Amino acid sequence: CPQLARAGNLIGTIYNYVKLRLKKMKKLRPHFILILGLMIQLSCAHTPRTVTRGEAMQTPLACAQYAAQLSGDPGMIVQVAIKYAQAGDFARAIDLVESISERGFIEVLRREFYFRRVIEWNVTSKIEAYTDIATLQAKAGFYDQALNSLERAVSLAHLFEPDEDWTRIAQLTIVASKFVLLGKEDKAFAIFNDLPVNAAKLTRATQEISSAEDTLLRQKIRMLTAIADSLAKVGKAEKSLQTIRQVRALFERLPLSDIIASDVVRIADVYVQLGKGEMAIDLIQTFVENEIKQGPQNPSSKGWNLFQYAEQLAQLSKIEQARKLAEIISDPSARAATFA
Repeated sequence: CPQLARAGNLIGTIYNYVKLRLKKMKKLRPHFILILGLMIQLSCAHTPRTVTRGEAMQTPLACAQYAAQLSGDPGMIVQVAIKYAQAGDFARAIDLVESISERGFIEVLRREFYFRRVIEWNVTSKIEAYTDIATLQAKAGFYDQALNSLERAVSLAHLFEPDEDWTRIAQLTIVASKFVLLGKEDKAFAIFNDLPVNAAKLTRATQEISSAEDTLLRQKIRMLTAIADSLAKVGKAEKSLQTIRQVRALFERLPLSDIIASDVVRIADVYVQLGKGEMAIDLIQTFVENEIKQGPQNPSSKGWNLFQYAEQLAQLSKIEQARKLAEIISDPSARAATFA
């Protein structure tokens, strides 16, 4: 860290003070480690241009920045950053996002400590902020800057701890879809191809490997569906249909009991965007049959799956089919929602 020398002077002062006051340093060792790390953390952190109290009185946005910086809350800082981006001040927006630390302070426990551990919420906030800023930059015609913001988001996603892999993939799904909208589908597919082939390295201590494999499959399905959706939005119909075929191939590897209706409905929505309403209907009907074939299972889970399928059929003008489907739902709340 280029500011380490400055921090060293302050740490040295603290050390000398402690040495003079206490003869037995062993009693203070854990606390001294905490103070040492805290000084380095603060001295090496990115510091944005802060707003003074006087400046905060001049505009509502400056006032919001002043309050956000006082709170230190990543969510507030991101909200202010997005407002700056909406106002066209992208440099200030990115500066604010960069000021959010990806890592936290030292945790002292049983004389052990973890220096600058990644904070999931902070990293997630920064990734979402960069993707939102990229969208606004693209709308303003700054495509190179927008792509750079997305690249920042990708680099941040790799900071997640091993036990946060599902969060990492979910965030990369959002980034991948944004790359497609900016005409960089190759970047999106590169992110997908970089996902683990299997879940062996992703399995948590509390999760069976078979369950982890199914979760990874669902994450891949959602990423490819998001990419297909973005391809449809930019008019690349054939590429979108090709991607959907990949998605459906992944579905075939999932046990019927692990298929979630919302994932199927997303695919149907892509078909509708592409003007393939009949394909959307065939897809929904296929999964309705699969749902019914499973026989007895959790009534609530089955009911809400059928509710989503019925709702989609109704949107596709298949009212009679949707009504018949609603009649076989046994869960009272799901049945009531379907008829509503």
